[in-house]
Amino acid sequence: MMDTSADELYLLQKHPLFKGIDVGGLDQLSNCFSFRFANFYKDEYLVLEGDPVTCVGLILSGTVLMEKSDLQGNNFFLTEIRKNELFGDAFIGSRVQSSTVNYRAMTDCHVLLFQYRDPRTFCRRNCRCHLVFSENLMYLLALKTRTFLAKVEILSTRSLRGRILRFLHIVEEYPDIIGLRGDRKQEKKLKKNQVFVPLTHTELAEYLGVNRSALVRELGRMKQENLLTWDKHVYTLISPETPETV
Repeated sequence: MMDTSADELYLLQKHPLFKGIDVGGLDQLSNCFSFRFANFYKDEYLVLEGDPVTCVGLILSGTVLMEKSDLQGNNFFLTEIRKNELFGDAFIGSRVQSSTVNYRAMTDCHVLLFQYRDPRTFCRRNCRCHLVFSENLMYLLALKTRTFLAKVEILSTRSLRGRILRFLHIVEEYPDIIGLRGDRKQEKKLKKNQVFVPLTHTELAEYLGVNRSALVRELGRMKQENLLTWDKHVYTLISPETPETV
């Protein structure tokens, strides 16, 4: 049986990685994939560049930074990995690979670590939970790839206005791809031209790769030009103008 609390078990069952898997299935998976829970303190390294990656991590609480070291030994920020997201998954495969980045705890973190195995090496009983787990994992990896592609598309837009509009249009159509699924009750109340963005202006500026002051100024200009308005996390697109026309 998996050594875990009822709260942790409840969290695991709610996560998309374990969708369709009951408690018995989780126990089977815990044995096959060597599940273990681990705590990391702020600024502690989970994985260092060059380390062999033998486990995939699921963040149950806290935030992890993906960093890259330059030739002088300086680290620079690549991206944040937050609660319910995976890390180390970029290096999984039939053979053990070395990490090309650092994973450092931005806050105190509680994570689930599991050893990845090629689906062809699952137990001989062909348990249903293994198949479901594999399908869920592949879906999440594909979703993560589409999320990175969406961000590349947004950041490839030259103007700040273009980035804002491209971001809002993608969130409106594909909130799961952007990884910003917000309050579903709030989303149900939205009108056709409204978008719910569960980010502060500071967080949105970081996502768009711009200064917060510049973002606020541009949003103000867009409001004056009757392109959009916003009320807290709800953005209303007034003009039919698209990112391709700015």
